[in-house]
Amino acid sequence: MKPLQLFLKKLIIASLVVFVSTGTAYATDNQDFGKGEPTAEGMVVDAVIVRPVMIAVTVIGTVTFVLTSPFSLLGGNIDDAAEKLVYQPAKYTFVRPLGTFEEDYGGYGDDED
Repeated sequence: MKPLQLFLKKLIIASLVVFVSTGTAYATDNQDFGKGEPTAEGMVVDAVIVRPVMIAVTVIGTVTFVLTSPFSLLGGNIDDAAEKLVYQPAKYTFVRPLGTFEEDYGGYGDDED
């Protein structure tokens, strides 16, 4: 096995162990994580993990929307498909304040009734 592959394998295993052990401990400790005022920990988690993942989700949703839009147009649900696949992930990624994980923080989804 090449040294780089061995290093990456060890890094992935160590990351998984850290994420699993700290995630469960933190979840039992703080049930209100991401609610109310943003914390430093919430901002770091949001900036390092959540935002990059949501950018990828937004891109994948946009590509899916473009590929399936002819079928949505024929089915008459193009607006619903655009809302779920493009608008909501984009709003959650780019409009939501850093460290705030609630969907109804006072600015997210203003156009929804």
